Amino acid sequence: MYNPLDSKSFKPFILLPLLFTIIFLHCSIKVSASNINKNTSHSIYLNFRKHTISLRLLKMNNKLDNRITKLTNSNKDSSKKTLYSIDKNNYTKKISRSITVKKSINKNPVKNTDTSNLDLLARLVKAEAEGQPYKAQVAVAAVVLNRMKSSKFPNSIKSVIYDKSDGHYQFTPTANGFINKKSSSISLKAAKEALQGSDPSNGALYYFDDSTKNKWLLKKPKSIKIGNMIFAY
Repeated sequence: MYNPLDSKSFKPFILLPLLFTIIFLHCSIKVSASNINKNTSHSIYLNFRKHTISLRLLKMNNKLDNRITKLTNSNKDSSKKTLYSIDKNNYTKKISRSITVKKSINKNPVKNTDTSNLDLLARLVKAEAEGQPYKAQVAVAAVVLNRMKSSKFPNSIKSVIYDKSDGHYQFTPTANGFINKKSSSISLKAAKEALQGSDPSNGALYYFDDSTKNKWLLKKPKSIKIGNMIFAY
C-alpha cells in the first residue's frame, strides 16, 4: 500500500501543485499599501471586492490598526455594496500614506454670490492665510461659509466677517484693517473654490495659528492642521 509518509514511496513532485497554489493565492489576496496609495474610496472598494479581502487580512497584510472599521463604496448605491469604511476621526494621521479618501463636508455650493461678497471673502483669505498652503486658504474661506450656514452665526458672508462677540470682531483683519487690502489672484481662486463646495476644513467653524496661547481656542475639538493653521469645531 502506498504511504505518503514512507520515505521510500514519497515523491516530492506530487506536492509541487499544492505549493504553487498556496503561493498564487497568497499573492492574489495580499494588497500592499503602495498599490492603493492615492486611490479614492471607490477604487479601494473595487480592489477589495475584486480580491474578496477580509478586514482581518487587510489589517495583517498592510500593518493597519483597529481604526479601520468599514470601507464603503462611494457610489450612490453604496448601501448595497458595503465592505469596510474608515474611522474619519482617527485614520488620517495613522494611515493617510496608505489610503487617501476624498472628503468634503460642505457639499452644497453657495449660489448667487455677488462680486462684492466674493472680493470680501478673498480679501479675508489673503489677510488670514497669505503664505500658507493653498489648501489652507480654501479652508479659511470654507470656515466663513460654514458659519454662514450655522445657526450660531449670521447668515451672510459680510455679516459673518464683520461679526462681533462681546464687542470684539471675530476675525482679526476686520479689527486691524487688513481686510481692506486688495485680494490676490490666489486668494480669489481659493474663495471661488470654497463657494463651489470645497471644504478642506471638514466643516470647521474656527481656525487659528499653531502658536496661539488662547486656552479657549485650544480646547476646541480639532479638525485638521494645514500649514501653520489649525481648524476646529
